[in-house]
Amino acid sequence: MTVKNHGCCGHIFPALDGLKALQASAPITAESIESIHIEGYGATYSMCNRPSPSSAQEARFSIQYCIAAYLVLGKVRLQAFEPPVLEDARIRALMPKVSVAERADIAARYPRQRMANIRVTTTDGNTYQHLQKTRKGDPEDPMTDTELLEKYQELASGSLSPSALQSLREVVMSSNELPGSVVLLGLLNSVKSDRQ
Repeated sequence: MTVKNHGCCGHIFPALDGLKALQASAPITAESIESIHIEGYGATYSMCNRPSPSSAQEARFSIQYCIAAYLVLGKVRLQAFEPPVLEDARIRALMPKVSVAERADIAARYPRQRMANIRVTTTDGNTYQHLQKTRKGDPEDPMTDTELLEKYQELASGSLSPSALQSLREVVMSSNELPGSVVLLGLLNSVKSDRQ
């Protein structure tokens, strides 16, 4: 089972994960970008080559927007698609520097593997390249508990009080029972009884 690590189209995930891998080993910042070229499978190009998205929905399917937003924000989750962020001048300035193409050997492995090759050229003339062979959150590269809890915190904090957030976290992480499971089991048993 895949757990979505990013709040955008899954065909963009390998490029985002590849950029993160490059940033871990090279001095790549939003300010240092000369160009970024991404090579992926067919859907990476056909569905996600949207250089000028005009809505949050379009931005979720724009590799140009998502890569630029990642460089500026450090992640692509809910915040990346809020109205003020969609118009962020730093993100918009980076978008034209991002290009995407289909690469035959990567396309041949899809859908068994969802990969991307990312090449970043910085303003000092250096070029960095990384072939991302997995998507973070897929079974072959699962999210860690720390990463899952960070995502939970981000998504649930707007809906739950701090105490409810902590309580639910403790139940899910350290209990064999899920909240509401007794109620759910009771409902299932009553449905079975009604059918007999």
